[in-house]
This record gives sequence, C-alpha cells and structure tokens, in this order.
Amino acid sequence: ARKIAAERYSKTLGSIYRGTVLFTRDAEPWVIASFEQAISLEPSNPALYTELGRAYLIAADRKRQEAAATKVEADKAKLESEASEQVAKAYAQFEKAVALKPDYGPARFSEVLALEQQGKLPEAIKKLEALQQLAPQDLDVLYELGSLYFTTSDYTKAEQAFLAITALVPNHANAHFGLSLVYQKQNQLDKAIVEMEKVKELNPDNKDVQAALDALKAQASGTTAVPKK
Repeated sequence: ARKIAAERYSKTLGSIYRGTVLFTRDAEPWVIASFEQAISLEPSNPALYTELGRAYLIAADRKRQEAAATKVEADKAKLESEASEQVAKAYAQFEKAVALKPDYGPARFSEVLALEQQGKLPEAIKKLEALQQLAPQDLDVLYELGSLYFTTSDYTKAEQAFLAITALVPNHANAHFGLSLVYQKQNQLDKAIVEMEKVKELNPDNKDVQAALDALKAQASGTTAVPKK
C-alpha cells in the first residue's frame, strides 16, 4: 500500500508540473502574480486559472517538504497550515476554470489532485468517475482512479481500472504493479506473482521489484524469502 501511494504521489506531482512553468521558491510570488495579471487581461481563459491553481499546489508541496524537514513542532504546524491554505486557493482556481469550461479536463483532473491533498478521497473519486465518463481511455484518469480505489479498499473497482489500462497499454508497468497489490489484498497470490513477474520483465534491473517478487513467491510457498546480494 505504501508503494502504490508513493507512486501515486509521484504521478500527482508529475501532473502538477506538466505544462506549468517550473520556478524556484523565491520566484513563487512572481509566478503567482504573473498568472493573476494574465487572468485580469483574459478572465475567460480556463487554462490560466488552472495554471495558477497548479502554481499554488507546487507552493503547497514545498511547504509540506519544509514541514517534514523541521523538528520544531510550532514551525511544522505553521508550515502545514500554510500548505493547506495554498491547496484551498488552488482548488478555488480549478473551480473557476471548470465553471468557465465544464469539460476542461486539465482543470477537472487538477481538482482531484487538490481534493486528494485535502484528504477528501470519496469526493475525489466521485469527480474522477465523472471525468472518466468524458475521457474513458485517459490513462492518467484510470490510474488515479485505480489508485484511489485501492487506497479506499475497493479492490474490485481497483482491479477493473488497472485492467482497463493494461488492455490499452499492455506494458504499463505501474498498472501491472497495481494489479499485483490488488491480488495480494484478495489473497490471490498466483495472480499477484504473474503481475509482479510482468513488472520485473519491464524493469529487469529494479532490485525493489525483484525483492517484492521473491517475497511473493516465498509467501506462496510458505517459506521465508532470502534477500539476494
């Protein structure tokens, strides 16, 4: 579960950064002000609200990184509070974008990312399911949906989402990994091993994948896996 959560978080960040200008911490106020200025000049453009929201999400992520690094509880609480405020600002911008263009996929997907960061998983899933109706073959949507189903222990729907991905892209390593985790939760170890072997085939030099595969085979045989040097 930790592995898939980490992969989803990494993918989430990738979705945030994709299409959004990268900027340093010191440039955050300038970037945000620039998007706000652009919006004032072109208030009917949903892409601008979306990019502003993503900028807030990037700022929130940096605040969380700082909070994780500090050992002073008061500072940690302050940084986490500031991060939450940035996420709320981000979501408000995504809402404005969707209000302007209800079928604007980037804004609707970004809404989901913000809801996830707020811990509002049922609401995030509901929005993703609606988005999937508009884009049934969108791999990002399917993977995020499968990951959220897994996180909320809806393993049947998680399996369906990951299978939909592998039907479209047979060599999608993350989807096969997700399927392996689903089958582990359902105690279908033979299927879990098959999926992890596929992940290993696609990532032959990944020691973590090999270790996971060895552990699965040991579990299935009732023995203890011996780490390979």
